[in-house]
Amino acid sequence: MYAFLSDKSIITFLDVDCGVLTVLNGTADTTNGTFLTSTAHYSCDVGFWLNGSDFRVCQEDGTWNFSEPFCVIQGKLSWLN
Repeated sequence: MYAFLSDKSIITFLDVDCGVLTVLNGTADTTNGTFLTSTAHYSCDVGFWLNGSDFRVCQEDGTWNFSEPFCVIQGKLSWLN
């Protein structure tokens, strides 16, 4: 598969790797590994809440969009504010 970039160049999806995702007390499942256009879906273990977006997308520049979310023990979120 190929992707057309804004500067009209062509790359393959495997040319762009956004890197492995980790989340303490949860998981990040991806649709296409860590490569271009892959979507990561975040979830937390039982007893934890997700703080942040529950998904991120691998972008052309090799980064994941949005900030990395994290899992917080239920009932402890208010102390983070």
